[in-house]
Amino acid sequence: MRSIAIVTDSSAALPADFFAEATASGGLAQVDLPVSIAGQPLESLSSAEIDAAIVTAHVQGEQVTTSGASPGELIEVYERLASQGYAGIISIHLSGALSGTCDAARVAADMVQLPVAVIDSENLAMALGQVVMNLYRFTENTDDLETAVEVAEDLCAAVKLFFFIPTLDALKRGGRVAPALAMVAQMFQIRPVATVLDGKLIYLERPRTTPKAIERLTELTLDFSAEQAKGSHRFAAGVPAPTGRVVAVHYCGNLLQAQEFQRSLGEPAKDAELLPLPPVLSAHSGLGALAAVVY
Repeated sequence: MRSIAIVTDSSAALPADFFAEATASGGLAQVDLPVSIAGQPLESLSSAEIDAAIVTAHVQGEQVTTSGASPGELIEVYERLASQGYAGIISIHLSGALSGTCDAARVAADMVQLPVAVIDSENLAMALGQVVMNLYRFTENTDDLETAVEVAEDLCAAVKLFFFIPTLDALKRGGRVAPALAMVAQMFQIRPVATVLDGKLIYLERPRTTPKAIERLTELTLDFSAEQAKGSHRFAAGVPAPTGRVVAVHYCGNLLQAQEFQRSLGEPAKDAELLPLPPVLSAHSGLGALAAVVY
């Protein structure tokens, strides 16, 4: 039995087959990050129903909001894993600059008996999920928590997310950008192309049309893929080194566009997971978002 358990959150966009296999095998837990529409929580709905409700809310211009996990929820998860015999936990979450979940995890870690290492991935979506998947596989064969934490930090530094948002309206309604910025973006028809750097959303370019934005998203993704393929990263034995593959393509209500985007990325993306953004992220991205994750 593995001795180190991994805890993450629902922003990680873990592929369903991996999540089902890992939770059945043990040693992986995920806390859900709540989503509400017009103040009404969606926790009673199925995943498909939540996705549909968010799409409808965006179409109708309703406010979609999210919140982080609470210390109480995380304490419950940590104590359950301790009762199952795990000797240590790595609790790794979406960027602390975008959510309070890491802070909640630190509070929870101080209130349980077994050692819990909290890691801010400084990322989100499958840029977090890829780290979780590799880390879960690595910890199957080690009981050294300190080494596992070092591996997790190296993995976080080696993955990159690029994304395109066709409008800032959803971010404005959710209070994530200033109304004035959203208004300027609308006036000038700006379609931001961005990445995540040091845990923060960084706009790289501001094209004026969707085709141009997707073209630049493609170019930025492939440029980083080529650089990553040079193999400058070195990892502990048992950890797959990054090779510049596009491991995931995300979308929100635009599956056909995402499929075309994946095809435009060519060979580096031929095995990429095609995944909808998880609800806690699609709540803020709005319809038509695209993202690529390179490892």
